[in-house]
Amino acid sequence: MLHDLANFCRQNRVVVTLRSRAFDAIDLIERGLSVVKPAAIKLKTVSQIDLDWLGFPAEVSVGGQDVSTIGQVVFREPIYLSADCAADCALAELERSMRARGITEDSPEWLQVRDRWEQRYGEWVNKGFGYIPQLEDAAKQGELTLDWHWQENHIDPSITQSPETVGFRMAKGPNGSSIPEVCPEWSVAAKICTGAWRSVTGDVDLVSVQAADLSALSDRRYVNVLEKLGASSLDVQHPATATWYSELNDGSYLFDAKNIAQFPDKSKYLMAGKCCLLQIGADGVPREVMLDLNGSSFTDKNDYYLNYVGREMVPAP
Repeated sequence: MLHDLANFCRQNRVVVTLRSRAFDAIDLIERGLSVVKPAAIKLKTVSQIDLDWLGFPAEVSVGGQDVSTIGQVVFREPIYLSADCAADCALAELERSMRARGITEDSPEWLQVRDRWEQRYGEWVNKGFGYIPQLEDAAKQGELTLDWHWQENHIDPSITQSPETVGFRMAKGPNGSSIPEVCPEWSVAAKICTGAWRSVTGDVDLVSVQAADLSALSDRRYVNVLEKLGASSLDVQHPATATWYSELNDGSYLFDAKNIAQFPDKSKYLMAGKCCLLQIGADGVPREVMLDLNGSSFTDKNDYYLNYVGREMVPAP
């Protein structure tokens, strides 16, 4: 997979920077048991906190084989939530459980577990596209439309490919869990799966895709490069974080690092100031890099520069 990406960057004269994906996810994809999580599924993959605190199963059956749920998309009703115990009550029960196991309010783990429960509760009740209520409706219909959500990156959809429709269902798992499954070889006309049903595992989180000199790409070239990456072994399913616009409460959008107070919320997805991102230069060489916001500039999706420490240094023309 890394070899294919290196060749891609050389051939297309681009620099691709991404966050790492769990080894287990790569293994499951290469064995044909799982597919990369598309933008149409917003649920987080299972973490160790989900196993230790939130009642998620440690293993599920995928393609007739028992595999770890770490890195898989699995969902279940938030622990302690019931008809007689709403969100505040359930969260209080979780806190009592943490105290009983020696976790106190001043512990970093306290916030991590609590935040994860709230995140899982949000996935459970959010009726928006890609969350559990909408995905359950899609499973009843038997199929799911995979769209790159170009609008979140302000890309004109008229220059992109048409969305793909795949088979979609929910398999029952242990501990009251459900496992979303996708059939890429889906016959829309016959409504049947002509290939294998696969679980959904961690996606590739692109941080940026830029020209060899780290300048931003035009929309048309950006779309072309990303769709090629989607058709490659990397199986990219959505645009990079650097060109993602987060809509704010006042209807404006988040991008400018200097003028928007909420930019830190976006920069954490860019892993600004943290080691290490994986970057493949236009020379095809992989490097560990760190994004330094000092020296970076953000105007819009077609005019920005990311100051990566440790990057390939391209000589001036």
